[in-house]
Amino acid sequence: MILVGLVQMTTVFSYAKTSVSADKEKYANISPVGPLAGEALELGNQIVWENFIDEDVKFFVIQRSSDGQHFKHVAMVQKLDGQSNYSFLDKKAGNKQWFYRIMKVNQLGEGFFTESILLR
Repeated sequence: MILVGLVQMTTVFSYAKTSVSADKEKYANISPVGPLAGEALELGNQIVWENFIDEDVKFFVIQRSSDGQHFKHVAMVQKLDGQSNYSFLDKKAGNKQWFYRIMKVNQLGEGFFTESILLR
């Protein structure tokens, strides 16, 4: 099954280690990332996305959830200069249904989540 969608990201988390950024309920800028897509393969679940605005991206965090509510970090993908297309192969997905989302982390340590996609 392949799922594709244009998504927007909203700040809901901060990686910065300052007292100012301790407020994890802060909602801020919305920036586009997409299309977020995925495909269940024999080797695992393949997630692909495009970064349209990369001047402030430091890295991406791939998150996975079995229920679409409680997400856990699966991997981190470094931003590469000049690259806009990214992918991640989740080899530990098994034969289960998983929700995935991407968190883009900027130079200030602010995280921007995509909406989730479901792979079966």
